[in-house]
Amino acid sequence: MIHKSQNVLSIVLLLVLSFWSLTAMANKEITVKPGQTIIKIMRQEYAGQRNRWPLLMREMVRLNPSAFINGDPRSLKSGAVIKLPGKTTAKKVSKKRVRAATVYKVVGSVSLFDDKKKIQPIKVGSYIYVGDQLLTSDRGVLRLKFIDGATVKLRCSSLLNIDEYKMRSSGSVSELSLLKGSLRTKSGRIGRRSNDRYLVKTPLGNVSTNKAEYGVRVLQSQACEQQADVDTDGLYLDVLNGKVSLKNAGISVL
Repeated sequence: MIHKSQNVLSIVLLLVLSFWSLTAMANKEITVKPGQTIIKIMRQEYAGQRNRWPLLMREMVRLNPSAFINGDPRSLKSGAVIKLPGKTTAKKVSKKRVRAATVYKVVGSVSLFDDKKKIQPIKVGSYIYVGDQLLTSDRGVLRLKFIDGATVKLRCSSLLNIDEYKMRSSGSVSELSLLKGSLRTKSGRIGRRSNDRYLVKTPLGNVSTNKAEYGVRVLQSQACEQQADVDTDGLYLDVLNGKVSLKNAGISVL
């Protein structure tokens, strides 16, 4: 118990010190030394915030346009006095949202909840981000196109979460959670490489593939569109093209 209390106290102290550091930096200015670059400034002033460097550098250029030759972040003017991004920028970085898909068809009533569970307007052309939750009514249908080319048709009375989505050379990720209802999807580029991770999760089983077109239906006995009613709220899978892997026991597969 003593060790846990000490750990909690240490975390609190670190958070307080971080807050003081950001507050002090809010209006800080420095003079550019000969040979100093924006990367060197990042290392000196933001050593513990490496994941924020890209946005911090853009903010530094925005705050100090005359300090850079032709607006080039690689060319700092020696002797220039520049303002450092502070607490406000740190907040912007932490709140940056990752876009996953675009809406290209909406039928009936469809609701969109953001990562803070606030309802947002949804229409053709709306962006869908990681952390969003999508809910269709008993007559609602939503069609999405993801950045990697994958398509998803979310059918009536369905609830879908966008858990994780990353496009990167070191391995891309697409993870969705179908909590109830049904969808039809055609996979895109994510999943085709051995270091990619593609997953559609449901309460009764998880679907993965490297290339396929298929439908998933879970906890939905009542029919939707051309589907048939079923006796139990199980997990049903309809593979139209390609191959899929389905993990978890006690499921029904069509």
